[in-house]
Amino acid sequence: MMVGIQALWYLCYIICSVYTVICLSLEVNQVIKESTNIDNVVNNANPSDQKTESESNNQSLAGGQVSIDCLRCLCLERSDCRPIGCVMVAGTLGCGFFRFTNAFWIDCYEPGGDWRTCANDLHCASHCVQVYMNRYAANFSCFLNCEGYARELAGGPNGCNNPRTIAYWEKVQTVPGCKGVQ
Repeated sequence: MMVGIQALWYLCYIICSVYTVICLSLEVNQVIKESTNIDNVVNNANPSDQKTESESNNQSLAGGQVSIDCLRCLCLERSDCRPIGCVMVAGTLGCGFFRFTNAFWIDCYEPGGDWRTCANDLHCASHCVQVYMNRYAANFSCFLNCEGYARELAGGPNGCNNPRTIAYWEKVQTVPGCKGVQ
């Protein structure tokens, strides 16, 4: 009986390992495709029409309660403001420009069709952050400034009141051009 349970456990372990490798491989392939598409757009563009990265990103960021400067800083800290695909962080899968989770996407009322697509589209992802902050920041008596929003992003609903999110705000402040951003 014990040998049968051990064999079953080992088989489950192998299946989960193979599944994880396949999922990671698909994520890497998606990132490679996105990078190739971005390179093609940049290489085929007229140099006089090109904008700096910050100009392009600021024009794509969704307006709202969170200032564009704050969104830019959060985006830069989370992903260098690039569509990073999905990565595991502290045991949770976070995707896209702001590395948000599926639960975060659901809390911003599921814009853009699906979680991963929205998270990797700068306008959709920043719109999701705006909606999330409108929904939660004031309800939990957060500071309605970049510190409050950063801490909400890091800690989820009521994250602005969690002392463990202070370190994240301090990390945002180290991003070039983000010290004192509101």
